[in-house]
Amino acid sequence: MQVRAGRNRTGSQRFLCRACGHSYTPEPKAAGHDEAKRKVVLTSYVCCMGVRDSARLAGVSPQAAANWIKAAIAEAKQEQEDGILEPGSLLSHVLVESERREVEERLRVRRGKV
Repeated sequence: MQVRAGRNRTGSQRFLCRACGHSYTPEPKAAGHDEAKRKVVLTSYVCCMGVRDSARLAGVSPQAAANWIKAAIAEAKQEQEDGILEPGSLLSHVLVESERREVEERLRVRRGKV
């Protein structure tokens, strides 16, 4: 006999087998954020917003936003090395923005403003 046994973190219904005690989710939902939130974070980062502001806008944690930006920069650098980075793509804008921010950071350090 199967009975309902609450919900998991993603909101899917859990069930419990009374005969053997096995607990399971018949149709689990995927964990994590959808691709639309990732695109919002990357687009807002390119538009000169900070990581925390980008995360707040998308409704995700700042660490998740930082991880996505870091991964996008790495992916863009790899595509640039392979010669397949399309000009005008979101990844190319992320790469340009990250390089601009690195240069600004170096100038601040050189001027002693950090």
